[in-house]
Amino acid sequence: MSTLRDLLERLGQDVSDVRLERAMVASQHASEGSGQRLAELNERLDHMTLAIVAMWDLVKETHGLVDRQLLDRMAKLDELDGTKDGRLRMPPRPCRQCGRNLKATRSRCLYCGTACAPTQILP
Repeated sequence: MSTLRDLLERLGQDVSDVRLERAMVASQHASEGSGQRLAELNERLDHMTLAIVAMWDLVKETHGLVDRQLLDRMAKLDELDGTKDGRLRMPPRPCRQCGRNLKATRSRCLYCGTACAPTQILP
């Protein structure tokens, strides 16, 4: 099951990365080639969406889960950051050495270099 969890975490991070890059490309729409890059990002997002839907379909068939269970879990995870906004965002955490805030996914403090385990996206 940890393999599925790892895959879901990677897909979630990929979706976040694509959304961020898509927003950046859209904001720079006047630059040359941005339309093509935006189309590529949309295609990549569509592919990831298809993979997620296929995985959910397999999980339902294999374990007898229903859509309501998925929606309930999504709502629970959505509230982890204290904001019900339809996004999974992990709040920054303090470095255990210098106390400065770090992005939840960082494995090392940018300020003092202390190694820190990244925050798990999925519980």
